Amino acid sequence: AERWRRGFLEAVEADVPETNLRSGEIVEYRGRQVQVMTMPLGYSQRAIARPAAELAPEIARWAENHPLIVTYGRSDPIKGAQRAVCAFSLARTSGSGAELSRLLVRVSPNHLNVSANARYMESLQREIARTNEAAREEVVRLVVESSSTATLAAYRRADVLLVPSAVDGQNLAAFEGVMVNRRHAPLILSDHCGASELLAQGAITINPFDIVEIAGAIVRALTEERGHREVRAAQCRQLAAPYTVERWIDAQLVALGLERHTDRLVHSMDASKPKSYSQ
Repeated sequence: AERWRRGFLEAVEADVPETNLRSGEIVEYRGRQVQVMTMPLGYSQRAIARPAAELAPEIARWAENHPLIVTYGRSDPIKGAQRAVCAFSLARTSGSGAELSRLLVRVSPNHLNVSANARYMESLQREIARTNEAAREEVVRLVVESSSTATLAAYRRADVLLVPSAVDGQNLAAFEGVMVNRRHAPLILSDHCGASELLAQGAITINPFDIVEIAGAIVRALTEERGHREVRAAQCRQLAAPYTVERWIDAQLVALGLERHTDRLVHSMDASKPKSYSQ
């Protein structure tokens, strides 16, 4: 994201006084010139073009016809799913109809041997248990698995896409979600994500540490008029569409002065990494 590029250059200027910054993106250091550029990555066209999958039958029965909020991320504290659950619980008390909604929390297990990640999952599970106990029914469902197909199916079914990360270099879920969703789902997006620089115009942006603000955004997303939802969703898709993995690779090759063999490179990447780029 552009803010990360600016932050890096400011750190260089502050901490490495023998450098010289030229043209806003070239750093001269000990006879070398280093170019610092912003190259956003959004989504893989090949990943989202796979045949559309449906929600697992058990999840579909649980969601029924309820408005469905979907959030997804690794088992990493920066993803903020426990705050999302807390905000959802608060939104349900607003008297706006949010109490009829359901929250699906999808988590891709990642380095659970790391104590911070393990504590994060414990915190998330406790928050979900408290919310369901207060509601006297299962209004929050946690699914822990690494399945890009199931994640994309959840994005397609979602009535609200929630990305509450405390910090993210970009956050590919925001791009993938708006590109595959078929229900004009508003995107609630943390302004601490790099993706907010590109998608904020069509998203509902939030401070990921403000539970009340997130709850208000959930209520707003659930109660927004259909016409507004359609316009917002179309705007998000339009903003996200250009940021493909192909464009990302092309930008790097052009910057390096190399030939453009994007199709061959993408095919090689797809063959060696069967998981979606959101993982």
